[in-house]
Parts: sequence; C-alpha cells; structure tokens
Amino acid sequence: MTAVDSNNTEEAGAKDISFPYLPPTFFQWKYDGKGKDGKFKLRKVKCLIDGCSKHISVSATSRGNVKRHVKLCHQEKLNEYIRLITDQPGKNKKEKSIIAVKERVQMKQQKLKFRVSKITTQREFDNSIIKYIVDDILPLHTTEKRGFWSFMQKLAPEFTIKSRFFYKNLLTMQYQARKEELIAALQNATWVCTTTDCWCSYRKSFIGKTVHWYDNKLQRHKACLAVRRLVGKVDYILLAHKLDDIYTEFKIAKKIEATVTDGGSNFMKAFRLYSTPTQTQVISDDEESKDDEDPDMILPTQDITGGTCFDIGDSSKEYHPIPVWNIFEQAVSCNTDGTDDEVSLDAMESSYSLPIHRQCAAHLLNLMATADLEKKIVNKTYKRLLHSTDGKVQAACNKQGYSAKNSDVIRSHIGRLFVTKNKTRWNSYFDCMKCFSKLLRKNNEAMENLFKALGLSWFRSNEQEFIHEYVKVMEPVADALDVLQGEISISMSYLLPTLTILREKLNNHQRDTTMKHANPLVCSLLDSLKDRFDHMFNIPQIRLAAICDPSFKVKWLPEEEQDSYKKLLKKEYEKWEKETIEEEKENSEPEDECSGDSGSTTSPRKKNFFSSLWKKPSKVQSQNEVDLFFAEPLGHVEQLSKYPILTKIFRKYNAVLPSSASVERLFSKAGLVFTSKRTRLADGTLDMLVFLNVNSKETCSW
Repeated sequence: MTAVDSNNTEEAGAKDISFPYLPPTFFQWKYDGKGKDGKFKLRKVKCLIDGCSKHISVSATSRGNVKRHVKLCHQEKLNEYIRLITDQPGKNKKEKSIIAVKERVQMKQQKLKFRVSKITTQREFDNSIIKYIVDDILPLHTTEKRGFWSFMQKLAPEFTIKSRFFYKNLLTMQYQARKEELIAALQNATWVCTTTDCWCSYRKSFIGKTVHWYDNKLQRHKACLAVRRLVGKVDYILLAHKLDDIYTEFKIAKKIEATVTDGGSNFMKAFRLYSTPTQTQVISDDEESKDDEDPDMILPTQDITGGTCFDIGDSSKEYHPIPVWNIFEQAVSCNTDGTDDEVSLDAMESSYSLPIHRQCAAHLLNLMATADLEKKIVNKTYKRLLHSTDGKVQAACNKQGYSAKNSDVIRSHIGRLFVTKNKTRWNSYFDCMKCFSKLLRKNNEAMENLFKALGLSWFRSNEQEFIHEYVKVMEPVADALDVLQGEISISMSYLLPTLTILREKLNNHQRDTTMKHANPLVCSLLDSLKDRFDHMFNIPQIRLAAICDPSFKVKWLPEEEQDSYKKLLKKEYEKWEKETIEEEKENSEPEDECSGDSGSTTSPRKKNFFSSLWKKPSKVQSQNEVDLFFAEPLGHVEQLSKYPILTKIFRKYNAVLPSSASVERLFSKAGLVFTSKRTRLADGTLDMLVFLNVNSKETCSW
C-alpha cells in the first residue's frame, strides 16, 4: 500500500490495489466498493474535520473528490490538507516524484473510439450534412460559410457541397418521411396522451405539442408533434382550431385519452366548450348517487359569453366539459335581452372536437407553493420574518450578479457561488434557500465574514432558524414536483400515491413540536393541497391508473379505503372482459359460417345457439384473476404480462402524464433554434428543425 496508515489498511481490506495517501487526522478509511470484475476499485472514507462525518468515494487513481469536499465544506483547512499531502510520511523526495508521475499516467484520459460507416455516395454525404445541421441546431446557411467549405473539401474532396436551397428541400423531404413514420407508429398505438402549451419569444407566439403512449410491450414512447405559429389574439377559439388541426393531421383524434395543459384561462375554456360528449368525465356509481347536480348543466361561475372565464388562481375548482349543443341553446337564451356580450356563433359553428382535459399537476404544485401561500397565510409575525429573511437572501444574490468582483469575493470566502432564483419556477427559489441553509450549517463563520465584506446585514438567529425550517417543510413539495415532472418512467399512476405521501409528510411536520416559525406554512400547504387536489381522488380514471400499476396497487391507501378501490378495478375488469369476449365472438362468426359451408356435420345454427354458454364471461374467474394481481407483492410493469386485460387497462389510463413538463422541454429546445440572431427564421423551418431534432432515430425508437 502507498503510504497508508496500517490500522486503516486492515479495516479497508483491499490488498490488491494501491490507493493514494490521505491524512489520517482528516480522513478514516471505512469500506470498499467492487467493480464489475469483482476487484476493489473504490474506497469510502469518512471525513473527521470538525465532526463532519460525511462519507466520500476515493478511486485508486485520484483523490479529487476528497480535495473538492475540503474546498467546499472546509475552506479554512484546505492549505493544511495540501501541506499534509505534499509532506506524506515514509517517502523520500525521489519516491514522491515517482508516485506523482504514476498518478498522472493513471489519470491520463483515454481516447474515445468511434465506429462510423464510410460515406460512399453523394446522397449519403448530403444526408450527413442535414443530420449535422439538425443535431447541432445550426442555420442552413452554415453550408455556405467559408470555414465549412474548407473543412469539407479536406475531409471529403470527392463530394460536392450544394447550396442552402438544396438542403432546405432535402430538410423538407426528411421531415415528411419522419412524419409519416410517426403517423404509422401512432396508428399502431391504441391510446395516446398529448401535452400542449403556448410559448412567446421575440414578439412571436407558438403552440407546442408532444405525444406519449405505451406499446404492446409496455414500453413508453414520446414524440414531438409540432411547434406551430399563432397569429393574432391567442384566445380559446384559436387554440381549439390549432389543436383540432394537429389532431387531424396526425390522425390521433379518436385515440387521445387526455390532453395535459397548465391552468391558463384560454386552454380551460377551449376544452370546456369543445370537449366531445363521448369524452366527458366518467363518474362511478357511488359518486353519482352523492351528486345531485345535473352533469350537463353549466355552473354559475362559468361565463359562456366570451372573454376570460377562468381564474388561474382559482384552479382548485373542478369544471366538467360541457356538451356543445348546450352551449348553443344557452348562448341564444342569454342574448335575447341584449344585455349580455355577443357570442361568436361563427366560431361555435366550427366542428372542433377536443379530448378530456387534465390540468398539469406540476403547475398546481407550483401555485400551491407561491400564490396560495401569499393568499392563505395571514400570520403577521410569519410574514415579517419571511420578508426580512427573503430580503437578505435576495440582496446577497443581487450582489453576486452585479459584478465579477463580487463573484470573486464570494468564491474566495465560501468556494462557490450562490444558487439564484428566477420568477418563473418555484423550484429555483427552493434551491436558493436550500443553498443558504447548507452554507449556514457548514460555513457559518465564512458566510458571516462574506456578508461583512459585501456590506450586507447578517441573518439574525430566528432568520437562520426560519431558513432551515422552510427548507425542511418545502423539501417534500420539491421532491413531489421532481417526481411528477418525469415523462419516461412516470405516468398518471404516480399522481395519487405522490400526493398521499406528500400529505403524510406535511402532517408529520404539523405534529412536530420543534417547529418554531413554519407552522403557518405547513397549515397553508395542507389547505392548498386539499383545495387543489382532493377532487382528483374522486376521478375514476386517475384512481384506476394508480391501482392497476404493479408499483403501487393499493399499498398507498389506508386499509379502510382499499376494498372500495379493489371493487372499482374488478368492475372495470369485468367490463373489459365482456368487451373482449364480444370482439372474439364477432371475429369467430365468419369462421363458423365458413366451416358450415365446407360440409361440417354440425350446422352453423347449432353452433351459434350454444356459443353463448362457452363464451359467457365467468365472474368468479375474473374476480380470481384480479385477486391474484393484488396478492402478488409490489413489482414492476413486467408483472402485467400475465394479465392481458389488466395490461389493456394499464395502457389506457396510464398513457396520460401527470404534468405538461414535456412540452416545456420542447420549448427549451425550440429556444435554441429561435435565437436573437435568427428571428427571421421561417415558421415552417423552425417546426421542421425542432421536429427532426427531438424525433431523431437515435433517441426515439418508435
């Protein structure tokens, strides 16, 4: 072993690999980690500086993780650590230089080897140039730049570089080909989910749309549908028109299980007015008996006369889609006296057909953590403490952004910069507060010296306690937000279990007697969680999505509610089983007629007469099959392979995503294309570049 303490060597037990020397007064070897070949390649060390006790991974070739930890968390000990490493015991100057050379050789970066097929034709060369432009989101006039020409002439002098107009046509051809492949893949899908949102950049408005579905092997797929320009006022009529056109263009109008958007009033009104009657909310029997309201009636708070009819801040209320014919009747009756605003009958005469609407759960959590807290919390002591603490945090972040000199001062004191917040996402505010909480716990003295150097007021003791309590209370909300914003391994089945666990954690915080300042915050979060999400526990589609997922089933529910959820799945299973048998019966009838014509001894009349006996669904069998599913322990989606009907139920209700974060990522990609230097980019070219980039064959396997 290389200059390692003998006692620590025995504890580690890794006798086949030499690890770099670490000062025993700073770090203690704990245990080893094995690589794929079974040999010890990693070792864990425990930090002993000021009682830190954090475990750090150390490889056989580098102590970089350890130095980074000392630099970030123990800045005042960094010089001493470097001195101890330099003056390690048991080695003379020559041996130390040899060790240093060996470490540099071991740490040398390996060269990456790429396997690329050789380009042999002009067509392959042109397609490679288009792929280069699409993958790196470059303008088409890149093909006319002198540097590009010089590089290509040396790389492939036997081929000719065409003009950008040629590559624009080639881009259009590849877009059409990839679009046809997507349409073919969507035709094989039974149920799909779409997410949509609006985006404004450089005085232009766009609508973005993504699609998500499960295939027969329960593999999740996603794709970009379009990023289309919106001209004029972005109201509910224009949105309904664009959405309906995109659904028709990709031939998915009858396959959409739901569309997920945020709580914008224009989206809410468009879906409320133009959702088709066959796609309205399904209400279970036990809920239907409790509800005395007519589902086809318009709620008093709904404005059918145009304009903004939904307040984003009041998105906790549940509005059911309204059949279009009711809109016609009541719109005419409202305008007979001439006092109400005129309704655009020309717009209503258009045959728009929109699917079920689901509001983005991430957007609701974001509102719960921002707008609701400002409205619900009336405790003046809490508000004063919040404003004073937030003011000092914001002042420090502002100092950091003012000049490079201040940034250098901050780095010199704490070894890093602050995490700053922005106005559009609450996550950034939480990350900012978490950063200050971590720095106050580990580098309190360095932080105080930093504030003095910047000329800022230092945090009082109650303000520091408030920061720690705020992070402790809001961390479950941030974790829930991170879970629901997924799109690959996340589906609607995660919504109710996530909300249930979030409520349990907030209830635990409410019962915490050590909480001094954040009790109003906890109470407000629980009230907002109830107002904005309680109605989702009564929607059968969302309930079925959760209980048919092998990862959750009914384990997340209290024992007194599990039976009702199991009955709901059994009832749904029996309906699907009956439909499946009827489909098999219809498919088998032509075969029976053919067999009768071929001279069979049993007549088709007798076969059809007795067919109801062996094709009649067995209630006991269906119940036992569902019971077997619940009897199994929690697992992965692969468990559903034994239950073909439950697989269909899962694919239908879990095709929907709990949030519209996917389309937000699409806009992030579009923002890299539509930059300040490319504001004159044609709308169609923007759509094609984003479509081909997001739906590249390397990332999309449909």
